Amino acid sequence: MTPVEAGTGVDPRVERTRAVVLEAAAELLAEDGFGRITIDGVAERSGVARSTIYRNFPDRPALLAEAFAHLLDFDDTPDTGRLVDDLLVFGRQLAEGLTHGPWGRTLASLLESATHDEDISRALDRFGEDRRRACRVVFDRAVARGEVAADAPIDVAQLRFVSPLFFVHLFKARPLDDALVRSVAEAAAREVGAPVG
Repeated sequence: MTPVEAGTGVDPRVERTRAVVLEAAAELLAEDGFGRITIDGVAERSGVARSTIYRNFPDRPALLAEAFAHLLDFDDTPDTGRLVDDLLVFGRQLAEGLTHGPWGRTLASLLESATHDEDISRALDRFGEDRRRACRVVFDRAVARGEVAADAPIDVAQLRFVSPLFFVHLFKARPLDDALVRSVAEAAAREVGAPVG
């Protein structure tokens, strides 16, 4: 029988192994980009056997998506009590990560690799879904507070919020300054009828 953390049902050794694998995969992503990462490379860097990696991550896309998410160094579901302020916190963290974080440097290689690697394309899809869910939490909290109507165009507002930041980072190669973050946060809040003043 293996030791399990009280009340969690999770073997701490499994959690440590997962953490070591994710850290190694994240380091390789930051160093080499997505196109060159392999399970063998992660096994070598982490010191964890391939079979153990596959027990913890069902396939390469799952590992890549989690490793990329591991590079994210911010809490992406802030809760300040006001939608526009939550979006400002979220946007500032996103801008900082895109501009200075290892995942921001890795993003271009992810997009390039996804065009010719099905595993990486699936990892990108999974990562995008995870981030959309995290962003949706911010909007759903505003609905729960009564700040935003339940039938507000939240999907449109999410796109209005994040798309300009990624576009400027990837295609304009300009700094993501606070004025831009504020403008997209306020535009998204207005899209769903939340106060911005």
